[in-house]
Amino acid sequence: NSSVLSNGYVTWAPRRMEIVATPPQDSYADDWIRQLALHEYRHVVQISQFSQGFTKALSVISGEIAPGGVSSLVPSWFYEGDAVANETLHSQAGRGRVPAFEMALRTMLLTNRPVFSYDKAVYGSYRDFVPDAYQYGYQMVSFASKQYGENTWSGALNYTARNPFFIWPLAFYLRKRQGVYKQGLYRQTLESINTLYKNKEKDIICSDYSSLNQRIDPDYTSYKLPH
Repeated sequence: NSSVLSNGYVTWAPRRMEIVATPPQDSYADDWIRQLALHEYRHVVQISQFSQGFTKALSVISGEIAPGGVSSLVPSWFYEGDAVANETLHSQAGRGRVPAFEMALRTMLLTNRPVFSYDKAVYGSYRDFVPDAYQYGYQMVSFASKQYGENTWSGALNYTARNPFFIWPLAFYLRKRQGVYKQGLYRQTLESINTLYKNKEKDIICSDYSSLNQRIDPDYTSYKLPH
């Protein structure tokens, strides 16, 4: 009872979905099973789209290993960001509507801290606090859908399924269709939401306060879930 977090995941080879049906205590205003259906089944849809073209031909020999393996060519920020966007779009809740979900990213941008490189945003850091793939992914997926069209990501998955031998098919697709690589999309997204946050900040009247918890260690430390 102390080693399992309320969550769920989808994976291939063998194809399955595993969920913890007990709701967490820090969820948002939506039914837990409904949230899992909207988020986790989106992953099923994502990976199912790899069963076409060259990847489908490989699956004749390797079965579910082929789409499962090709799915690793797409970064996790897309999978999670797209699933968060789906849960937000198809419900009256979803993390995209929760201010706390984007709080870390918004704080980093509004306090004018240096923007992390794309690689650091993807792989994280033991020294600095870095928002996770859900936060970056939701912003990048939403920005690209708005900027380049709603079919951007379905086209990207189709291209990846048919051209997995390119090793970085998603990057090539974005460069071919939108003129940017993944790093460029990352920078465009942060510039866009930074402008949005700063425009909203002009309409907010803030009160100054004194920080009670003075930081003495230069390395990032989380006090939320201590071990």
